Amino acid sequence: MNVVRAAAVATALVFAALPARAGELYGIIGGDYFSSGLEGGDIGLGWQFDRFYSVELNVTAAGARAEDDYGDTYGVAVASVTVDGYGFLPLGRFSPVSLFATAGLGSAAVAASDGYETAGVSGATVRAGGGIDWRVSYRAHLRLTGRYQTVSIAGIAGSDATASAQVVLFF
Repeated sequence: MNVVRAAAVATALVFAALPARAGELYGIIGGDYFSSGLEGGDIGLGWQFDRFYSVELNVTAAGARAEDDYGDTYGVAVASVTVDGYGFLPLGRFSPVSLFATAGLGSAAVAASDGYETAGVSGATVRAGGGIDWRVSYRAHLRLTGRYQTVSIAGIAGSDATASAQVVLFF
C-alpha cells in the first residue's frame, strides 16, 4: 500500500510540475488600466504552440466619463481588436512562473461625446510589452502585463501605457 501512495504522490508532483502544454486553445479575460485614466477590460482566445510561444486574438474596451458643474456629461470610449504574439521564458524547468515578452498590432476605434453629440474615428494600433505568467493549476494561469501602445488615427498618433491583470483558462 505504501508503494501505491508513493506512486500517487510522485504522479501528482510530476503533473503539477509539467510545463505549459503544447498545441492547446485557451481563453483570456482581464481588466486593464490605461495611464491616460481609462479603465476597461479584455477578452480573447489564444493558441499555445509549445512552452515558449503563443498567439492571441484580443478584444479590449475601455472608457471614462465625467460630469461638469452644469450637469453635462462628457465621455470617451476606446475599443480595439489586436493579434499579439508571446514569447515565454520559464524561470526553471519545473517552475510554474514564466516571464514573457509580447508584441501585437490591430485596429482601434475611439468615440467621444460632449453630452450632445458623439464622434468616432478608427485607425491602427501597435503595442509591445512584457510581464509575468503564473501557472496556478494545469488549466488556469494568472498573468500580469505591462504594455506600451501607439494608436494612429487619421494621421495623428497617440500613445498610452497599460497595466493588465488576466485569468487564462485552457480548454
